[in-house]
Amino acid sequence: MEVNEKITNDIKDAGVFSIMADTTPDVSHKDQMSVICRYVDHDGAVHERLLDLKEVREKTGEGQATAIIQSVDQNGLDNKSIAFQSYDFTNTRAESLRAMWISYEAVIEVLRKISNDGSVDAKGKAAATGLLAKVLRVDVVVSLMFMRIILWKTKVLTESLQKEDLNIVDALEALDGTVKSLQDIRKDDEGIANQIQASTEVLSGKDVDAAGEFAKLQYKGNINASLEKVKALSIVLQPPLSSHHVEKDVKDLLNLFPLQAPDQAAFTAEFEVFVNVAMNEGNTNPIQSLADAAKEAEKRKHIFPLTSQVYRLALTSPVTVAGNERTFSKLKTENRFA
Repeated sequence: MEVNEKITNDIKDAGVFSIMADTTPDVSHKDQMSVICRYVDHDGAVHERLLDLKEVREKTGEGQATAIIQSVDQNGLDNKSIAFQSYDFTNTRAESLRAMWISYEAVIEVLRKISNDGSVDAKGKAAATGLLAKVLRVDVVVSLMFMRIILWKTKVLTESLQKEDLNIVDALEALDGTVKSLQDIRKDDEGIANQIQASTEVLSGKDVDAAGEFAKLQYKGNINASLEKVKALSIVLQPPLSSHHVEKDVKDLLNLFPLQAPDQAAFTAEFEVFVNVAMNEGNTNPIQSLADAAKEAEKRKHIFPLTSQVYRLALTSPVTVAGNERTFSKLKTENRFA
């Protein structure tokens, strides 16, 4: 209890914090959700601390959101102080997709046998029939085909995003490089056409109108929207620092504060002076990264309180739920030796 109280007190002292949540099944196949808070202490150090671990009974998005808010409230934290959120409730992993592709034909054969097996009860048959319909969907096959290529291109990004000291701006740079690499795939019209053709051929002879189903698909994504929302962090705060920024970028940056944000005019004036000081040629600590700039702002927070506050917000932003995954890994290790 003392440890938990210290964690919640530290989070309260930070002013703003981020929530990261992830689920994993335990040995009894019950979903356990870990709720982790990310915050910056008064020394400018970033912390990720386990706030709660609970069984999730409600599988809907609304139910999981309610469970997260309950964890925050029960620990005496103000949910209005949440600056960012990062969730990973998908059960699909790259490794699972890769294994699925390798055994795709075998999976279909087994599901068909189960759905037609007279010794299987009605519930089992219904489950097999439902799964069979899903794996025969065109979008599933197309995804499996493309994942073979994409997995290799995202390997470096995935590994870098697991680093505990990663910040949102450095992550955006790594993501940008990976996106450009993936765009090369998108620009390769002939390659895409070949992949789609191969996908339809995989489904040929399986009573699926692959071409017709593919024509109905409309893919939508929110990656660009998410990147657009936090882009101002990179534009304003990422070195090389500049004291001159478009007013809209500064406004977008300050709008990321969950509660009262610093006055825009006051921050703009203060940040201009900070940049001149931080980028001074006589500075023995050259500013080369967001982390460097944040340390400089924290060191001079008595002079540049608003700048320090903004950099703390940037460091508070979570990148992935890797911290939750590490929590589950540690718990599994402890249970193994208990």
